[in-house]
Amino acid sequence: MKSLNIILFCLILVCCNHKNLLIGKAFPKSIHIPDTTNNLYAKHFDYPYYLIKTEIAKQLKLENLETDTSSSEIRIWKIGSNYHPQKIITLKNRNNIWTIAVLTYYLNHKGQNAKVKVDSISTRGKNEREISLNEFTLLMTDQIWQLPSQSEMKNGGSYGCMDGYALLIEMNSKEKYKYLFYMCPDLHVSKDSTFQTVVTFTNNVAKLIAGTNLSN
Repeated sequence: MKSLNIILFCLILVCCNHKNLLIGKAFPKSIHIPDTTNNLYAKHFDYPYYLIKTEIAKQLKLENLETDTSSSEIRIWKIGSNYHPQKIITLKNRNNIWTIAVLTYYLNHKGQNAKVKVDSISTRGKNEREISLNEFTLLMTDQIWQLPSQSEMKNGGSYGCMDGYALLIEMNSKEKYKYLFYMCPDLHVSKDSTFQTVVTFTNNVAKLIAGTNLSN
């Protein structure tokens, strides 16, 4: 009888694992990247910067968020056109604990048509620290999940800047991934509420990095 119970228990485990695999196949991770079909702005801005950040992440040996189903993470990229330090801010959840980190690096801009290349000699390390659940909640990241990328906005292609920077936001959870692109959003906060929401979010993240209370 004892042996029979063990066999039944093993069969239940096998069935449960099989069921979980079927559920995983039936509900694949949702990936949202702006569609370049009939959208010139997405084709010339959103998507090229998506490829750039993907290449930089690969060179920096960062996790590929599109395929990661183990944790939740938000990455904020600020990519400029000059040889100034570039920054990636990460908010990551491990075992229900949120941490914030800043990675500073340089891009090699030699040659107009040169391939994107991280200057590994000048790569800076990450300074990671824990933030409270309340601090993370005050960032209101649910709002960011709902935002359109610039190419998906009404008249999004009309907002730009000369020699500015591109702001990229990656939102990742176990079930979904979203990529957002904005060109110099701080210059357009009065023109569209999407830019205002993005700038408020990045300013609050900057406060966390500086150790400032978000209620201030």
